[in-house]
Amino acid sequence: MPHWDEDARELRFQGKVVRVVKRPRQAHNIVKILQAFEAAGWPPRIDDPHGRKSNDETRRRDMSNLNRGLDTSLMKFECDGDGTGFLWKKIPQPKTAKTAKRRKR
Repeated sequence: MPHWDEDARELRFQGKVVRVVKRPRQAHNIVKILQAFEAAGWPPRIDDPHGRKSNDETRRRDMSNLNRGLDTSLMKFECDGDGTGFLWKKIPQPKTAKTAKRRKR
């Protein structure tokens, strides 16, 4: 599960820092979303913590800003599609084929 460390202003996932919020006062919408996911225990979906019921453009801008600084090779955030919440998703990692060692003759 991801972990939002509010004191360090870091989002961690799979042992890596995937997002740093450098200016939390300017990024208060992003911080509030990360706080809501953390408080809820990182379910796949949360309701919009801002309580916005009709402002899709602001919600989409928040997701764009959150993903802009995110290591999107591991995870990403999205709007839920019905205008009431947010989703986070783990990005599946490609399986690497193990190469067999050849015996020297």
